[in-house]
Amino acid sequence: MTWRLCCILTFVLSICFSAVAAHSDTIDTSDNSDIAKHCTCFKVNASDSNLSPAYFTNYAFLDFRHLDDSVREPDEVNDSQSGGHEKITSNFFDQGKFTTNWDIQHWSQPQSRGDPATSKWKVVNSAQNVYIDRDAPDTTTHLTIRTNRLSSFQSCGELNTPFDMQYASLRARTRVSGSAGAVAGIFFYQDDHSESDIEILTQEQPNRSRYHASNQPTVDSGGNQIPESSDTHAVGDWAKWNDYRLDWVRGKSIWAINGKHSDTKTYGVPKGPAQANLNMWGNGGVWSGEMKVGKEAKMDLGWVELVYNGSRGGSGCGSKAVICDVDGSGGAGKLKVLEGAASRPAGSGIVKVLATAVAGAGRLVAAGLL
Repeated sequence: MTWRLCCILTFVLSICFSAVAAHSDTIDTSDNSDIAKHCTCFKVNASDSNLSPAYFTNYAFLDFRHLDDSVREPDEVNDSQSGGHEKITSNFFDQGKFTTNWDIQHWSQPQSRGDPATSKWKVVNSAQNVYIDRDAPDTTTHLTIRTNRLSSFQSCGELNTPFDMQYASLRARTRVSGSAGAVAGIFFYQDDHSESDIEILTQEQPNRSRYHASNQPTVDSGGNQIPESSDTHAVGDWAKWNDYRLDWVRGKSIWAINGKHSDTKTYGVPKGPAQANLNMWGNGGVWSGEMKVGKEAKMDLGWVELVYNGSRGGSGCGSKAVICDVDGSGGAGKLKVLEGAASRPAGSGIVKVLATAVAGAGRLVAAGLL
């Protein structure tokens, strides 16, 4: 009897361990098109410990660190290229995994002749300022967004999402370098009065030790600063790689740097559907400062992670949702299945496997095989 019991237990445990070994609850996000097969809802832990987790219906992760075949640093835009009609610098920017989530901008903005402090010269966005680069032959690659100053305009670079969203979490591994007179931006934008920003000013050198967390508008109708609209926070050195995060949830904007909460604002939180944006720009105004002719500045991105709801809002995480944890797997681009049809809460799947195994063992005993 004891021998038979040992055999049954061995049989049951072997099935359970095999099931556990075969199950993987971490999702590879290298191919964004595969994520929907595993996850229908995405949990984001709040960097502000006073807030609850948020849930979103969409996820996109773009990793620029292993694009060896796409490396190419193009020439700077020159004075004859004032229309922003330049072509993309790599076929990577024509692939679905990029174009589904990001769109390279070509728009321009004229000089503000009535208020030169706002924009002293024309601004032109160009695809030639968005490219894949690397520091040295044996290093990982990154995406670069560049701005450079010409005699009659400033050439800039910008990426926007080709869709609107209602609430989101935007994260990016970023570093900034170059001459004074540029602004690196990571932000949500609906219009000039509904905008939430992370901004780094290259004129704030040589310290390079802070970034700006702002909700628009930052000044009132009289041109006076609105105190609760903007604050600066320590970043260590923005010329080195740092992980920036901006969350937009109902009634709040939340900033974090390298996994640590920086700020939470209830003033000026975007209300309507907005786009996510990444840019490097300058216009000679008070905010960006003046870049000297012939100079340039760059924002490099190792990866960008975006978790969001569509423009209609709502988490859409119903009772049958497969929930994946964005922040529970130890790094950007890693998702952990928490619950739902693909993977039930911890323990429930094992209970089912155990019950099946016991039933199977019982049938073997009845047949005299154990």
